[in-house]
Amino acid sequence: YGPLDAIQEAMGVMGPWQIIITIALSLVNFPVAWHQLSIVFLAPPTNFTCIDPLPINNATMRYDSQCYVNSTLKIGNNETDTFGDVECSKFEYDTSVFKSSIITE
Repeated sequence: YGPLDAIQEAMGVMGPWQIIITIALSLVNFPVAWHQLSIVFLAPPTNFTCIDPLPINNATMRYDSQCYVNSTLKIGNNETDTFGDVECSKFEYDTSVFKSSIITE
């Protein structure tokens, strides 16, 4: 195989003891790997839509993938009142891929 470097010389060759240790560690970590992989299915990235918390003239405004909306109300003919960023109070989630997840709950 060629000359060994200092670390390979200190560790030695791959023998039966190293193979047994490698298999034992793999078996111990196998159940944990499935548990750590579960977050991919429990919390997938989900598209959502913010429903405007201050509807104007019974119109519902939709804002895709935003948690805050900039809200402005028309008071008179030429006057407006700005509330700034308002936190969304209601969300609609895209359920085309997953019907339910920890994000949509």
